[in-house]
Amino acid sequence: MPFQDTTLLVTVMIFGAVTALGIVLMIVMHKVGRHTGDRRRSHADDAVRPILLQVVADDRIAPAALEARGSRGRAVERVALAFLAQTRGEAHELLAQLLARRGFTARMIRQASRSGWHRRGRAAELLGVIGSPDAQRALERLVLNDRRPEVRVVASRALGLVGTATAASTLLRSLDQPMPVSTGIIVAALLEVGPESIPALRAALHSRSTNSVTQRVVAAEALGLLEATQAWPDLVALISDTNLEVRVSAVRALGRLGVPDAADAVSRCLQPDEPLAVRAVAARSLGRIGDPRSVPFLASSVEERDYWVAHRAAEALAGLGTAGSDALSRLAVSPGPASMHAREALAYATLLPVGYLSWIPVVTWTPPPSPPKLDSKHPVSPGKPTE
Repeated sequence: MPFQDTTLLVTVMIFGAVTALGIVLMIVMHKVGRHTGDRRRSHADDAVRPILLQVVADDRIAPAALEARGSRGRAVERVALAFLAQTRGEAHELLAQLLARRGFTARMIRQASRSGWHRRGRAAELLGVIGSPDAQRALERLVLNDRRPEVRVVASRALGLVGTATAASTLLRSLDQPMPVSTGIIVAALLEVGPESIPALRAALHSRSTNSVTQRVVAAEALGLLEATQAWPDLVALISDTNLEVRVSAVRALGRLGVPDAADAVSRCLQPDEPLAVRAVAARSLGRIGDPRSVPFLASSVEERDYWVAHRAAEALAGLGTAGSDALSRLAVSPGPASMHAREALAYATLLPVGYLSWIPVVTWTPPPSPPKLDSKHPVSPGKPTE
């Protein structure tokens, strides 16, 4: 190998080794620095935690918590945010006042209007933890007006943590926007609001706004998941809606509520002229309601040709006690596909662990008596029913 080539190779190797060593040193220094910073923050948090615990215990803001500055002041804000995420009621309001008097809430509100979308998203997350009226107003602006979908998603989730009726109304109004947040995120946020959202949800069932179909669907789903039994008349009225998705959501919500007075209205959804999606959901909802008066309607639906209608009806009958199991026993020996669904439902009710079919009321089903032993002198050919 020529001398010049050897020199070049050695130079390249040395340069590569020095570069690799420099990268390793940078990684080590970064990890050491991060570990040191985490340890300092941990020590600072431990030092101010007794002060904030005293604030919560005495129901008054200690001067030491207001006057802390520098790293100690940042520790007060970090620990207060951590406590806010775990407290409710007066303790939560007191810690929110502390952050407001320190100017932290105002800083987050200003950050929520800055140009960097990631900063706005971080501010929205923290404002949701604070949950003060000023924080709520800032979150409502982000939910309704921010141009970035990522920020609107974070703000919607944070607004749900605020837990007020006004927050629920804003979340529903956000569905009128040209590019609304996913309905699943809005429903989850409404569930975080909790019972405070029920009046707004009931009002949305009768909404005729620009995107009223989506609002009615979301409102019906949320009312069912919140188990708002007082809303069952509104949901019954929604069964006759012109939109198929709205009807399906209303019937499904009535099943989750389990109000026996709604059984008649849901049973009418099993009529042959109803859409298959409505009939299948109605059958499952009747199983959840558990009213024995729906047994004839479900037994008739087991004989339907559509698989899901018949399947859901048989499952519902399995959860309706003796009346349902008797109907399944009769269907199990009938000709046609209904017997297949009936036998499957009986087998599930008999063999699976209690509570496996969590969507129907758990009942104890007694299987029909076994047939008498046959006389060996008069065998019965397989496949033929015995008299």
